[in-house]
Amino acid sequence: MNTAAPYLLLHLFTACLTWGTHPPEWKTANCVVIPKSGKKTYSDPKSYRPISFQSCFGKLLESIVAKQLSQAALTCGATHPSQMGAQAENSAIDALLRTITPIAWAINQKKAANKTPLRPAILTRNIEGAFNQVHPVTLREVMQQQRMPQYLTEWVTAFNTDRKIAFGFGQQSEQPQPYRCGLPQGSPVSPALFLIYSNAMLERSHQSHDAIDASYVDDVCMVQMSTTITRANTLLEERTEEHLSRGVHLGLTFAPPKTELLYCLPLTSKDKNRSLSTHPPLRINNNTIVASWQNKYLGVHIDESLSFLHHTTMAAAKGNRALGSLNFLRHHSRGISAHVAHHLAMMAILPTMFWASPAWWTGTPMVTATLRTTYNSVARWITGLPLNTRTTNLITLSQLPPMEAYLDYLSLRYAIRLHFLPQHHSLGPSQALSETHPNLPGLYRLYALSKHLVHVEDCPITVSF
Repeated sequence: MNTAAPYLLLHLFTACLTWGTHPPEWKTANCVVIPKSGKKTYSDPKSYRPISFQSCFGKLLESIVAKQLSQAALTCGATHPSQMGAQAENSAIDALLRTITPIAWAINQKKAANKTPLRPAILTRNIEGAFNQVHPVTLREVMQQQRMPQYLTEWVTAFNTDRKIAFGFGQQSEQPQPYRCGLPQGSPVSPALFLIYSNAMLERSHQSHDAIDASYVDDVCMVQMSTTITRANTLLEERTEEHLSRGVHLGLTFAPPKTELLYCLPLTSKDKNRSLSTHPPLRINNNTIVASWQNKYLGVHIDESLSFLHHTTMAAAKGNRALGSLNFLRHHSRGISAHVAHHLAMMAILPTMFWASPAWWTGTPMVTATLRTTYNSVARWITGLPLNTRTTNLITLSQLPPMEAYLDYLSLRYAIRLHFLPQHHSLGPSQALSETHPNLPGLYRLYALSKHLVHVEDCPITVSF
């Protein structure tokens, strides 16, 4: 096609955006239902994820529109920088650090005379249904209220009109059937549209330095600073009720089973030994939410003192499971070579175990000891050496870097990126960071890691919330 008609797609895509249309042939999707991992039962339809396969040409156009939508939405205020998913130069680690950094600062504050330090409470929730709850007519209203470019509004309307879907189960599939609600999962433009739609529910009526919001697509986290737990609960209830009242018109709500509450305290606090039952519960829409010792957000288990001991235990278990799934490939007389095994370890096992490490790795001995056993098992799988091999020889012959050096490298690589974020980024420069304890994670530690590599006067240690 590029040889016969090099400008065909360019003219076709330009015409679609100019006239606000989307070809009917690109609106039919073949939907494959995939089971979600880790579910207790698969008799519930929510235990499956529908993935839509669409025309490749249509997805090319959708990818172009998705970039334009993200830029226009940020400019018009239809999305907020605290929404990390589906926006350029944003990641899940950014959302984690936006949550963890103010917590680390708060629990590092010492009690001064006649002044009680602020203590954070964390409430994580999930928007129920997400893409499936988006109403095309309401989405158009939201885009018009936010004064999005007219050509994008018209194209999105055409994109969501007269769509058809054919479900497939196993080797069987049905005839395409029309549907009028929801965004196709698997479409490049769906995450950008969902951010615009959900922001109408999540946008804040007023700014407060004691209230921090962060979200990644449909995963929402609220941090509330307060001197007492009772006051923190009251403020969290007010913020949640405001979101829910806005969500009524949009058809959006939060899923109660995926709501978790955590109160954070310093390691030396006398209240750490108190039972969770002594804390006042949080009540939202007649649902009682009881605090827990850990809170899982974007795959990371956040504990009350940011020690991440529980998370590293779970991370080591994930690494062992990933290693177990590949263990049969390695054999002393047959199977893959040590070079291929090393490649699999670096590309599959270690990324699983060290997911989002810049947000939680601080190099503390207890965290290191928890991960080292699994790391040594990976090295032993690569080399095939016996159990009595010295660890130093094992790591050297496996050609794996020392674990602490590798985790520091991952943090340093992420920290260098922080210095070059745009001004509008949620972690971009605005407010000076305060120094925190060296064993606590957060942006200050990452900036301190990279300050010898980047000129600090040009890139100050700053962040905005």
